[in-house]
Amino acid sequence: MGVILDFAADLTDRLAIDQKKRPLGLDLKFVAQLDQQLNDFPLLIASPSSSTRRRFDQEGTKLWNTCIQLMTVYRDRKEEVVLVCKGTSMSLSDAGTFTEYGIVKAFAYAMLDYAAPYRGTGSNRALETAFSIASTCIDNGCLDLSQRIIETAAVRLDKLEKSESDVEGSKLQQYTIEYYMLRIYLAWLQGRLDIAEHLFSNIPVSDNGRGQERVMDISYKIGSCALSRKQYDVSVKWLERAWRASELIRHMDQPPVLPINDKELLILHASGRLLLIDDHGKYLMQDSSCRSSS
Repeated sequence: MGVILDFAADLTDRLAIDQKKRPLGLDLKFVAQLDQQLNDFPLLIASPSSSTRRRFDQEGTKLWNTCIQLMTVYRDRKEEVVLVCKGTSMSLSDAGTFTEYGIVKAFAYAMLDYAAPYRGTGSNRALETAFSIASTCIDNGCLDLSQRIIETAAVRLDKLEKSESDVEGSKLQQYTIEYYMLRIYLAWLQGRLDIAEHLFSNIPVSDNGRGQERVMDISYKIGSCALSRKQYDVSVKWLERAWRASELIRHMDQPPVLPINDKELLILHASGRLLLIDDHGKYLMQDSSCRSSS
């Protein structure tokens, strides 16, 4: 474990910010070492000692904060950003050639998760962080890494369900729905539509606003992706699910944290595109414009 702690400290130093210079970044050899370190998690089945937790929490927090700071400081200087927070030392213009997205933040998360207890608010925060970083990894195409993170989240969620006194019922519902929807999204992108459908059928009925927002967001992503792949029947199904979730949110006693109007417009726009497709998979609007110009 000392090797991992030393590696994390070295990684933080490499990413230390000097605003007068370009960020140092990571070469491919170091990224490979980072990937290997990630493969070593989880470290032990048994819970770590209090002192070990503190050291992992300290180094993991430093690395996480450094990554966030990089993203904040250089967000307006994109031509100078080295994508260390997405696991590459290439420039933005070259980013498409590299696939190790999310690796630095994922490593920081792995350290924080190892340090976090399985009870109380610390465990809840670790679970919420897992959902966030897994979603980021999925969106960036890093499916294997996201699956590993979701698996660690499953362990925490299982322990949380067995000790309901540690979390209120509505929060547990939210976590359960978020977990299922991330697994659904991952399964769908892996081409396992059968698993995605099975998981969706097992989502608990809930009036939890945050949970329904996750249903709406991911259902829309799947529906939109299916539309771009010309999987029209699949797209209709998931866009309908997204819209139903948005209607549930609107009828809840407590309004959502953020207005959902923009998201509803996206769902309606994608649904409208489907209405303009004929039986041959062609856009009716395009066909009519071609006829009028001929």
